[in-house]
Amino acid sequence: MRKSLPLFLLTVLTAGSANQVFGASAADHLAESIVLAPQGGKDPEDLEITRWQERARGAGAKAEGFERLGWAYIAKARRTLDAGYYKLVEKTADAMETRFGSSAESRLLRGHVLHNLHRFAEAEAVARALIV
Repeated sequence: MRKSLPLFLLTVLTAGSANQVFGASAADHLAESIVLAPQGGKDPEDLEITRWQERARGAGAKAEGFERLGWAYIAKARRTLDAGYYKLVEKTADAMETRFGSSAESRLLRGHVLHNLHRFAEAEAVARALIV
């Protein structure tokens, strides 16, 4: 299935060059900016994404808001079969870890992405770390 143009561009722009060009802190900030950018749309998944973006954008944002945003992106990826949304989930996990530190929740999101993108060896490593 064809990727949407904005998600295709997101994938191209964030495919690893951000750390080389902007430095780690700017790349970390970029990840958060990307996942909190308005997505638009009227589908239930789009409304859920918007809801969790607003909570994650708020002054008292908590890790749970980012986690729920990641799962909303997963729901959209499943419905649309657009793998670009999994890149947004990966960036959401990056933003969570930057802002709140590594957690089981951020690793679970990352593992889910790796599994769905058929990167099984990497997903297995994440899963093994989660059960220790």
